[in-house]
Amino acid sequence: MPGVPRLAAEFSVNCKTSETTLQALENEGLLVGQGPGRRRKIVLPEGHTPLALRVAMLCYEQSDQTQDYLIDSKNKLEAAGHTVFYAPSNLTEIKMDVQRLARMVKKTEADAPGGDCRHT
Repeated sequence: MPGVPRLAAEFSVNCKTSETTLQALENEGLLVGQGPGRRRKIVLPEGHTPLALRVAMLCYEQSDQTQDYLIDSKNKLEAAGHTVFYAPSNLTEIKMDVQRLARMVKKTEADAPGGDCRHT
């Protein structure tokens, strides 16, 4: 869990508000302190079932879908209960056009559009 200064900046609140909120989450048992200067750990309630997501994977080119690391990532997401699919087009097909990409993302029904699957 990010620290007080980072949360305060991200949510445009003062540090006291961030600290009070984090302390309240600790009191509810959702966060556990790890000691001074260390991040708090998020603790899910017993019996918590994570939300299943529809994850769209956007590849640089069609052939990237056969990359071992990508297949492994897809399998791990599916094993965790998520629905994973490849975006209808890849970045090469849409010629890296930002407007075309934005339209495709809007039309793609996914809870978690994945990042560029470009291999390095």
